Amino acid sequence: MHLQDGRVIAFSPDVRVPKNYDRFKGLMAQVLRLGRAPPEGEPLIWTAAKDPRGFLGNRGLVLLSEDAEVEERPTDIVREAYETGSAIGFRAFPRGPFSAWAIR
Repeated sequence: MHLQDGRVIAFSPDVRVPKNYDRFKGLMAQVLRLGRAPPEGEPLIWTAAKDPRGFLGNRGLVLLSEDAEVEERPTDIVREAYETGSAIGFRAFPRGPFSAWAIR
């Protein structure tokens, strides 16, 4: 998850996000304060990088949006990203385009 301030939050495949909004807010507050949740042991959610470039490194990025004309099935896109070590970005902004770093 790419935050507005630039940080990238990563989620373990084993994480179960709370269904209750108040518990989710508490969990995310813990991640923002401490950089991880839970505070001890194996992290399920953590701050992975200070900015998207630090997170992606040499990996590719596949950007998906409702405006895109994609003829491939989502499972094929995910499989290809996994096999090539690419990250997948979903357009989830309330409005406006991706920032400049995503266009390059």
